[in-house]
Amino acid sequence: MSGLTDDKLRALLGKRAKAELVEWIVTQAAGNEDLRRALLGFIAPQADAKMLAAELGKTISRAWGRTRTSREPWKVARPIAADLEPVLAALEQLIEHGGAAAAEPVLRRLVEGADAGFAHVDDSYGYLGPVCQEAVVLWGKAWAKIEPRDPKTLARLVFAGVRDNDYGIRDQMIRDFAPALGRAGLLALKDMFVAEDAANRANEAREEWERRRPLRHLADVADALGDVDLYIDVQRQCGAVDIYALPIARRLLDAGRAATALEFLDRADGSRKHFQGEVEDYAALRSRILHALGRDDEARDTLWQEFGRGLNATALARLMTLTPGEKQPALVADALALAEGHPNKLAAALFLVERGQTSRAATIIDAHPDQFDGRCYGTVLPLAETLQREFPASAWTLYRNLLLSILAEKRSQAYHHAADYLALANGLAIRAGLREQQEELLALLRQEHGRKYAFWRLVGD
Repeated sequence: MSGLTDDKLRALLGKRAKAELVEWIVTQAAGNEDLRRALLGFIAPQADAKMLAAELGKTISRAWGRTRTSREPWKVARPIAADLEPVLAALEQLIEHGGAAAAEPVLRRLVEGADAGFAHVDDSYGYLGPVCQEAVVLWGKAWAKIEPRDPKTLARLVFAGVRDNDYGIRDQMIRDFAPALGRAGLLALKDMFVAEDAANRANEAREEWERRRPLRHLADVADALGDVDLYIDVQRQCGAVDIYALPIARRLLDAGRAATALEFLDRADGSRKHFQGEVEDYAALRSRILHALGRDDEARDTLWQEFGRGLNATALARLMTLTPGEKQPALVADALALAEGHPNKLAAALFLVERGQTSRAATIIDAHPDQFDGRCYGTVLPLAETLQREFPASAWTLYRNLLLSILAEKRSQAYHHAADYLALANGLAIRAGLREQQEELLALLRQEHGRKYAFWRLVGD
């Protein structure tokens, strides 16, 4: 039956009664959440919006009801998330097919249910939080399609939402609701936070972090409005302009103010390299600003220095885009040469292998065998696997380091890996003419790890 063409399968299904097929599908969906999610998305466009919304609301109530009926409610994060995911899929379809007004109160119910539900749930593994955050995203999409809507009323909803956010699910609510708020709603929201900030300044009894909370929300409003100067002013009021110099510079560059962006970036701590939430690191942003200012030589130099520090492949790729085609081969040659002399031998070997230079990587391993720490198995093991066919001596060194690391640290759960590495090392030693070194390795194992009986049993097996 699995060899049937789609046309033949359609013909055979067409011979079955519609009611019979519906019943069969419902039966299959009862134990298959993926199918149930797909079915909800399939029926949403044609379903009666109010009826579907009512049914989805019941599912939401049952999902959050688990926190009241379960004997161990703190363990129900995953099943609640599984209940809610198909609801979100159906609501998204409903919104896209003209049912935003029906979907909005259902999404409100889901998000407000989270406020009470999270108090009884342990979501340490992050099953439920992302689902509820996605609900906030859809809630904003629903409001953006509802006409007419009062921007000021919606601004009050968002204002209350971000202030009552104990579990972090509304962290991005201002961003998510920005299209629905429009400029008028965002300006109304700005006024609310400005007023709250003024009230907080007058209340010295409040904790400093609490007094500054409206400013954090004002920064989100500034981003939604595209108002870089407001964003800078917020950070200035927080005394954090130098700390936030990189994100300020990125916003200024995106606004077409490259010269000012460079002034702010020069205030940043370049040694930090990264800033949480920013896609570009310090060097990448600096090179982009310099390029925007027509200072391409400086932009390339910035990226070359960044590449040289840690063999940053991303920096090299960006540098290639700023280098004329006829000069790119020479740039690649210089990069390979720099890698060969780099003090981080593991990073150098990985960089060379990734560019097909396995022979040069093997040379580094052979010259610096002790620089490849077996504890870095996430990188050393793939390197060994890549080299073992053409460069058995180099691969032998890596497998030796891997198994010695496991035994030295007494990682008993990894002893079966150590036994495998020993077997691989034995085969590689034969191919590479390293029998004497293999015997020395075995002698070392017996001397220093002879009483690790669990390991030796695996070797014997």
